[in-house]
Amino acid sequence: MNKIENIAWCLPRPRKCKYPGGFPLHAELKLLRECGIDPKQILWHPKILHPFGGMAEYGIRIDMKREVKPDIFADAHNLPVKNEMFDAVFLDPPYNNDYSKSLYNTGKLNFKKYTQEAVRVLKEGGYLIIYHFVATPQIPGTIMIKRIFIETRPWHRPRIIHIHKKSKHEWKIKQQEIEQVKLRRKNV
Repeated sequence: MNKIENIAWCLPRPRKCKYPGGFPLHAELKLLRECGIDPKQILWHPKILHPFGGMAEYGIRIDMKREVKPDIFADAHNLPVKNEMFDAVFLDPPYNNDYSKSLYNTGKLNFKKYTQEAVRVLKEGGYLIIYHFVATPQIPGTIMIKRIFIETRPWHRPRIIHIHKKSKHEWKIKQQEIEQVKLRRKNV
């Protein structure tokens, strides 16, 4: 079984743009470094995707709000890109359907659908980075490798970042281990 590294960060918040949502100041840069991606190389090889990324600093930004001037106007539930194109996919969705409607005037969220799309466009060995205020479940086709807990300022909810690595082989092994545990419990 893989070991999940746990990390805690204290980061300033908000970013200068004052856009509701988005990563705290310096978070994207730190996350790229956590994944072993050199931010200087991004200018020449933008293999990073932000499906909810209207205000992202690095990579290709997809969003449903034209006013944030995304690189591609589209829905994260149905990404208009080819399979296995990206080294990293950052998911920073509205945290629930109420936020989706009230803050962004967008539709309902389907976690399973937008994470499936993210895994589809991610290269084997690439990183799926999920930024949320709740612990999110394991994503099929990936192995969780890191959890980062972020405190931004007093009286604000901490955030959790889960970093998953796409690995069809390790995912199958993990599922076999889970089935073995279930069988052992059943036989006890």
